[in-house]
Amino acid sequence: MFACLALTPLAGLAHGQDALTLDDALRLARERNGTVRAALLNVRSANERVVQARSAFLPTVTPLWRYDDTRQTGPGLPGAFTMQGASTELSASWRVLDAGQRGWSLDASRASAEAEELVALQTVRRILFDVHLQYYDALRAAELLRVAAAQVERAKQILAQTEAQVEAGDAPEKHIQQARADYLNAKVQELSARNRTATSQATLKATIGWKVDEPLPDLEPREQPQSFAELQPLQATVQQGLQNRPDLEAQRA
Repeated sequence: MFACLALTPLAGLAHGQDALTLDDALRLARERNGTVRAALLNVRSANERVVQARSAFLPTVTPLWRYDDTRQTGPGLPGAFTMQGASTELSASWRVLDAGQRGWSLDASRASAEAEELVALQTVRRILFDVHLQYYDALRAAELLRVAAAQVERAKQILAQTEAQVEAGDAPEKHIQQARADYLNAKVQELSARNRTATSQATLKATIGWKVDEPLPDLEPREQPQSFAELQPLQATVQQGLQNRPDLEAQRA
């Protein structure tokens, strides 16, 4: 179940790649997202604690090497008194029986490691869901920006036509004010759309670990689904979630 959740070297897109696909974004999130990497390191730490608890069943060997160099001088002594020596000791012990503390500690460590794996699995699922959501949000914001830019260009042309009509005497001068107001409103909508695009892209970059000072490539458009799978009954969905959600399994462990 947890084989896919392993720490992998950081990898990026090929240099000069024109578009960022959804699969690329998901892969980068697995490799670069700090929350995911922290969860995987917690799993590694929990597995090391299992090894530590298992080591209590092994013999203990303690080596000791000692070197003494004593020099003493004083009144009445013909010269300095010197004594040197070295000794080596090796002691070993092996606890065979106890009150069960080592077994309980090992069982607790194993349960903790299992819980950490489940927490990490739920963390990865949540981050990948966020990537899907943020990727489509960024796509939608980019499309709205293109629409807003087209509206600005259209309002600009209408303003130019109105000014030409007024100059030719085919329209009253007051029509210029309305066309100019429409043009400025279109510019405001374009600025708002540009701000939403920048915000959505920044959110996606933070989730997938993209460098802040590097621009995000264009996102690959996604085809609209033509059909949807039929939903199962609500009660069956609830039961499935209670049984299979990793965070609930982690709490039980």
